[in-house]
Amino acid sequence: MFVKDAMTFAPVTIGPGDSLGRAMELMREKGYEALPVVENGDVKGVITAWDLLRVAFPPGQVEVNQAVSQVMSTQVWSVPADEIIEEAAYIMTEHDVWALPVVNEDNHLVGIITQGHLFRVMVDMMGLHTKGTRITLRVPDRPGILAEITQIVKQSGISIASLATYIPEKRHVGNVVLRVKTTEPGDLVKKLRAGGFWVTHVSQVWE
Repeated sequence: MFVKDAMTFAPVTIGPGDSLGRAMELMREKGYEALPVVENGDVKGVITAWDLLRVAFPPGQVEVNQAVSQVMSTQVWSVPADEIIEEAAYIMTEHDVWALPVVNEDNHLVGIITQGHLFRVMVDMMGLHTKGTRITLRVPDRPGILAEITQIVKQSGISIASLATYIPEKRHVGNVVLRVKTTEPGDLVKKLRAGGFWVTHVSQVWE
């Protein structure tokens, strides 16, 4: 999946000379958590709901006439639309930012991607809109382990909605989270255990 598959195209923007009151109004009206700050087509910064909370004093009150330029983040991390979604998540995590402007080769704004977009991607990729069963397995980090698991699922005549792995760096054991399209996983769980896999958790997945 790419940034262009999740981002908001042609987002509402604000200028550096606009007021914080205007920024609050736009976020409230549009349900946005961040606004790109644009001047003459170029991205100058980003202002987020967190920025507004940070300058609120007393708590809950923002100096509405203050300029966006005085509060916005001027260190702008951006991504192109054809960047992979994982890179956007990595940049947000590494630099502790809520949103990334999406720019073209001329550094002109074409969209925005936020943490909210990434959460929705995670929900979709993990198959949370598909009713079924979530199975967690504790597995060793060795070649072919996923092929063995998927082969057992295939032999059980069950489709996989999603599969994710988490193996911490420098460790030799991790977790596989398997979501399968069945509400009756009993036989599959037995086969996984018979195949030498440690099933640590089984639960129903909502629609």
